[in-house]
Amino acid sequence: MRASGMSNSDRNAASRARHKVRATTVRSRHRRRGTDRDTDDETNEVPAQRHVQVTSPTPEEREEEEVKEQPATPTSALPLPEELLSSHALRFITRRDLYTFLSKAGDAGEMFLANRGLMELVQRIRTNNNLFSKYQHSRQLVSALNRFTDIRADLPQDWEKKLNREGKVFYIDHTHCLTSFIDPRLPLPDHEFTYTTPPSSHPSQQPEQLQFGEEAPIRAHHTTVMSSSAPPPPPSTSLPPSVSVTSPQPPQEVEMTYERQVVSFFRNPDIYQRISQRYHRGVRPQLREIIEDVRANGTSALERIQTSGSVAAYELALVLSLFEEDISAINTMVQIVPQQPVREERATGGPLTASTLQRKKEAFSTKLQTFKVMMARLGFAQSSRLKFNIRRDHLLEDSYEHVMKSDVRHLQRKRLNICFKGEDGLDYGGPSREFFFLLSREVFNPYYGLFEYSANDTYTVQISSTSMFIQNNLDWFRFAGRVIGLVIVQGFLLDVFFTRTIYKALANRAPSLKDLESLEPAFYNSLVWIRENDPEPLDLTFTVEEEAFGELSTHELKEGGMDIPVTEENKEEYIHFMLRWRLDRGITTQLNMLKKGFSEVMPVSLLQAFDASELEFLTAGTLEIDIDDWKKHTEYRNGYHPTHPVILFFWQAVEMFDNEQRLRLLQFVTGTSSVPFEGFKALRGSNGPKRFTIDFFSDVNSLPRTHTCFNRIDLPPYPSYDVLYHKLLTAIEEGNTFGIE
Repeated sequence: MRASGMSNSDRNAASRARHKVRATTVRSRHRRRGTDRDTDDETNEVPAQRHVQVTSPTPEEREEEEVKEQPATPTSALPLPEELLSSHALRFITRRDLYTFLSKAGDAGEMFLANRGLMELVQRIRTNNNLFSKYQHSRQLVSALNRFTDIRADLPQDWEKKLNREGKVFYIDHTHCLTSFIDPRLPLPDHEFTYTTPPSSHPSQQPEQLQFGEEAPIRAHHTTVMSSSAPPPPPSTSLPPSVSVTSPQPPQEVEMTYERQVVSFFRNPDIYQRISQRYHRGVRPQLREIIEDVRANGTSALERIQTSGSVAAYELALVLSLFEEDISAINTMVQIVPQQPVREERATGGPLTASTLQRKKEAFSTKLQTFKVMMARLGFAQSSRLKFNIRRDHLLEDSYEHVMKSDVRHLQRKRLNICFKGEDGLDYGGPSREFFFLLSREVFNPYYGLFEYSANDTYTVQISSTSMFIQNNLDWFRFAGRVIGLVIVQGFLLDVFFTRTIYKALANRAPSLKDLESLEPAFYNSLVWIRENDPEPLDLTFTVEEEAFGELSTHELKEGGMDIPVTEENKEEYIHFMLRWRLDRGITTQLNMLKKGFSEVMPVSLLQAFDASELEFLTAGTLEIDIDDWKKHTEYRNGYHPTHPVILFFWQAVEMFDNEQRLRLLQFVTGTSSVPFEGFKALRGSNGPKRFTIDFFSDVNSLPRTHTCFNRIDLPPYPSYDVLYHKLLTAIEEGNTFGIE
């Protein structure tokens, strides 16, 4: 029921509050006079001094422009009233772990981080809290914050929910006599919670406290680092004579997160020397300033820099990528021990543990988020649509025509709009996903001769050594490079996995002997044996035999190689030449054209933080389907729910499918058969993250139908499991066109 005006109780509350908020009114008027005149037009102004009137919201599109025009820290802004300083909204915006919270908050967090104007507004408020009074009723900010509220929870004490004359919800804080569009049931800042050691037996000694999200200070009387390769030893009952202990309680263990490992790494006394030896740009003043900030302020500074989306953040990610193994080797547990000496032990390596893998995953997620923010700030895939008209039966030719004739700046800046000829589907993401899925199966198909399987028992592909005989092969490799770059820019996935060396080449990184292990284990083992033993008894020379079109020929690895024996002194040179021969083998020109096409669309400098395996995840996702993860991140509509009989039939059918059929089902519903690195929670729709959705469809005589733009399948209420199984299987095998209802 809509509210037509104020009730008597509201009038009485407003009357009692009027004298209390008069000073706030004066401050607000002064504040508005000190800013641009357009301010009132850019926000949904709620009178902080009355509970009566809420003005109509203004258009969202003007907010981002207004945000950019305002100075970052206006000197004319008056101090923020105490009642606003304690508001739930400002406490949420200024929480220390805000960006970490957003990255883990699902769809709402992704949409928040992807909105460049909103992020700039929030960053300005975090920098200058006084700006909150100006922007607290911004329609964009209100809408974004209210996505995080827990509507099942009760309102805080002395808060009330009301409707204005337009039916818009607002909230009344009777304690401070304020109104707000922002729901106060926002998650409380994590930094309000602490890890606390057991209380000391001596009242004069205060227990150490480690704030959540903060780095444990690395000082001799505070921390003990435990080895990750063995369980932590029990607290020692005896200490060296030189140590005086007044508190006998056992130490408290705190997990050494990846962020804490990074801070610990940067606090090494020789950190600048180590970076200079490995980082080609050296330690420039800007980088030194970043590192000093992290060394001094711990994980809070690290989080702030990583989520800023600045060039400095990307350089930091690049440096961290060069020291992944060093950082991961730092021990995983920290003990907080009040007034006790410290003993520090470093892990020396060993097999990857579950915790190590998790930290690597978290590190990649951080780099990926920084990469996305950087791409958005540079304007990639942000502007109007670039339309490709594609005939399914001429997919390769039409795609080549569009990709190669389009302006490179358009390929970088515009969103794709794929229109399949003869089909009425609108491209809100689904047709584009299927376009890259189908195109990758054509361009990189070994049948066409440009690429070949790297081995008989694997499905990774590499450039074919016989591709030089294909007409216009260099143009096709340049086209293939553009396709790979385009899929990263547009945020979709390819249905192809390359060898590690191709991913390294795309990122301008040199191959290593280790890269051969997965390609040709026998060849790799031979070179390793030569490195570890004396090769002279083998009577090797700097030559290699290779077969082409049934003929065997001898190739010299270097000039005069036929007469140069491999000895203990020159075996490293021999290994180097053999490695280059195996990886090049007549494909150098083709590889260079692939790299050229790729770099025309995707600046290689933005990828330096990613290693080869991370680039694979970035372009192809993963083929491993976790059904539990799939179920967990599925939405149900119009009466369907997790325990509905039809839904139980559906998941039973999915479990009965083999992996190929599951991938085909995924492709049928989403347009791609790959799962993003982050899992099903990272599936994307037309305007951001969109979960896999099962909707009710009443016609039980029809096959299931899908909406790939929205990752949605319309599932009729079939009467039995057998009927659903066969209908679903028929749909994923036969359905492949788009239409408009």
